[in-house]
Amino acid sequence: MKKVIIIGSGVAGPATALALKKAGIASEIYEAYPGPGDAVGAFMGITPNGQDVLRTLGLYDTVLADGYETKGFHFTNSSGKSFGTVPANTITIKRGLLTKSLREAAEAAGISIHWGKRLKDVQIMPEGGVSTHFEDGSSTEGDVILACDGIHSAVRRSVFPNAEQPRFTGLVSCSSYSNVALPVTKDRAEMVFGKHAFFSYIIKPTGEAFWFANFDIKQDPGRDGLRDKDDAWWHAHLKELFADDQPFISEIIEASNQPIVGYPIYDLATLQQWQNGPVCLLGDAAHAPSPSAGQGASLALEDAVVVAKCLRDVDDPSAALQKFVSTRRERAERAVMQSRRNGSRKTPHGFLGRAIRDTLLPLFLRQGGDATKWMYDYRIKWDEKVE
Repeated sequence: MKKVIIIGSGVAGPATALALKKAGIASEIYEAYPGPGDAVGAFMGITPNGQDVLRTLGLYDTVLADGYETKGFHFTNSSGKSFGTVPANTITIKRGLLTKSLREAAEAAGISIHWGKRLKDVQIMPEGGVSTHFEDGSSTEGDVILACDGIHSAVRRSVFPNAEQPRFTGLVSCSSYSNVALPVTKDRAEMVFGKHAFFSYIIKPTGEAFWFANFDIKQDPGRDGLRDKDDAWWHAHLKELFADDQPFISEIIEASNQPIVGYPIYDLATLQQWQNGPVCLLGDAAHAPSPSAGQGASLALEDAVVVAKCLRDVDDPSAALQKFVSTRRERAERAVMQSRRNGSRKTPHGFLGRAIRDTLLPLFLRQGGDATKWMYDYRIKWDEKVE
């Protein structure tokens, strides 16, 4: 194999390029944005399954140094009643720092990243291989294209024009950072089921707080529908949503020292096709969970290593990608559906809905790590050959 073309330089793209490099396969990355977005996005969690991939790629220590480690998720309701804790070793890290670590590692490994390459279309060549054309008039050819360009993938639109569309979950997420004089959350993330919205936060020993809120809306505002909302709007709306909850929530929000970033949450559970010959979708382009299970980055990291193993061990590229899809589909789709269920519990309507949730949630939490073991304990053996 001469070259793999990777579209997208977020989390999945550089991770895939590094895994391919480890497998002895050359690749180049093409990114639509004009340059690195190290300050773009909020923060994300990397759970043990994703951390294991970082170890495989030799990046665990770098990411841990930039992130904050917690050991579990503690759940309470609007009055402060504790439902219990789910154990889960998680690294919370600003998205820009994660993508920066991956990008710099890829560049140090000699992997080229081409910026300002917004995809126009993909052509599968009759004689084999693929050709990509960009809006700036340039093009490139390779043996395989791996689409790592997210839930609104341009590759998916080009190669699978009739594919299922991302689904609006009914939830909006917003987040920011604050400096507060409140107790440190020690080694866990706090999850609060408010009366009208969901709030999560971590307070580090430095006093810096990472926080996000989820609330429901009746109509899909569209992918860009909330970008015109300024900080004043977000503060006023969140103040109203959390007015009946514990006062510290509003205190954390009011202490925000960076703009509040908000967006509608979409997911993508089932596509009829991830692959067409030498073209394959990875990460959120193929299966996009909502943030409610914290698996987006970790699943993308898993994909990176699995697709590299398949291309390493299966001679025919199309057969290798078929093997990748058959290996990953069931697990990825299950994770998306778990995220949907988690999201549906966040903002039940009315007193009765909250009462039912508050009754059933402790029963789930008593199962401890057993209920999430299938998700977090998943490991990929790099040296194990793909059959």
